[in-house]
Amino acid sequence: LALALFSKSSHEARKRLERLELFTMLAELALLIAIWRNSGSVIGRPLREGQLGRVFRLGVLGAGIGAPLALQAPALLRGRSPSRLTATLSAILTLIGGFLLRYVFVMAGPLSAEDPEATFELTRHKDKPSESD
Repeated sequence: LALALFSKSSHEARKRLERLELFTMLAELALLIAIWRNSGSVIGRPLREGQLGRVFRLGVLGAGIGAPLALQAPALLRGRSPSRLTATLSAILTLIGGFLLRYVFVMAGPLSAEDPEATFELTRHKDKPSESD
């Protein structure tokens, strides 16, 4: 956001940082989808259902990662820098998505802890002997 609003940096430095941002957003998206898929239907219920599930899908994945990618990718794939307005909007959406991600994970913890089925599911996995035992 600061780079988009205040920076007088060189064009090459901006392009490198924008490319890095694109790759980190793609990596974050892949990791969040992996967490979402691997959390299981019971333990991951707060990420899938109810208000937190909607915040995760629409706020974190949609507005926080998907929208900034959609805004910036076309220009970056053509070898150009996004406009200052596009970069600013993208940065604001990314910051909002980061806040929502932390909110969802903090609020999902107590929901999972209060869910007896999730507790039983978690302890079942802990009680299974590993291959190294």
